Amino acid sequence: MSALAPQHPTRRAPRPPERPADPAARLLASARGALAAGDAMCALSALEHLLAHLVARFDTEQRLMEATAFAQAAAHAMAHETVLEVLREALRRARREGRREGLGRLLHSLEGWFAEHARTGDAAFARHMAQAGHVGRSVRGAG
Repeated sequence: MSALAPQHPTRRAPRPPERPADPAARLLASARGALAAGDAMCALSALEHLLAHLVARFDTEQRLMEATAFAQAAAHAMAHETVLEVLREALRRARREGRREGLGRLLHSLEGWFAEHARTGDAAFARHMAQAGHVGRSVRGAG
């Protein structure tokens, strides 16, 4: 066996965990990992980045809903505003009052909200966008 040959030819290096394609999912995963490692400050940072991302993403989606006359736009926007307000309040309490004990529950709730919102609200919006002839536009990237 040459010096350049692998020592264990049948062993493969472990694959790194796949990163979610969606930026919001990546930020949630980052916050979850930081919290699991006991780093609440890093988790807060990830959640603050998530908030900034969602504000921009939901704004883009709102403009698309208005431009295409999505019938459920008001309810969809209200769902977005509700989740943003919950996230803002949790971040405020964690930063200003030092109340970080609820971050795990917050992450669990956000993960559930995103799954349900994608299954219902975003799916309806995607159907609407397809019917409106906007097949090439990424609804997922918009919010």
